[in-house]
Amino acid sequence: MDGARSAWKGERLQAGDLVPDVTVTIENEQVRLRDFVGEKRVVLYFYPKDSSPSCIMEARGFNALIAEFAAAGTEVIGVSTDDATSHARFARQEGLRFSLATDSDGAVANAFGAANRLVQGIVAKRVTFLIEQDGRIVRVWDRVNPLTHPHDVLDAVKALTPTSFPILPSGSPEEECRSSASLSK
Repeated sequence: MDGARSAWKGERLQAGDLVPDVTVTIENEQVRLRDFVGEKRVVLYFYPKDSSPSCIMEARGFNALIAEFAAAGTEVIGVSTDDATSHARFARQEGLRFSLATDSDGAVANAFGAANRLVQGIVAKRVTFLIEQDGRIVRVWDRVNPLTHPHDVLDAVKALTPTSFPILPSGSPEEECRSSASLSK
């Protein structure tokens, strides 16, 4: 982890740190996070449990904004310690259009300093990392409101992206999600 702090000692990675050379499982395929370096910006969001109320809310928010993330050249990946079967069910039930990564042994959460050690094992904390194309973390969110967080992350992505974004038509699912998020503040 050249240039990065040692998350293995429980330290959370911070802005400026390099992404650790870790592999996640997405739809039964091994994917190295560093494979995105030079390709895309990545939003790596850790969450505790598939299908729990707060995790559903957060996933729905990212899903509603996925076209805007894609337009900004940004891949969204959710990570939890749930198994692939649970992820597939969660993605199908919620119609998710982004990847869910399985971290069943908690190694990825440990590498990022996002592991919550419980008696029954490791569960991911609700933490999000925005990773720039050069492999460096540019922003970390560790106090997250699941309802508004996806909008906060998109705002940060837009601030880094020198391109224009499409104006969403009124009544689109993305606009409805944004409206409901602002009403609950």
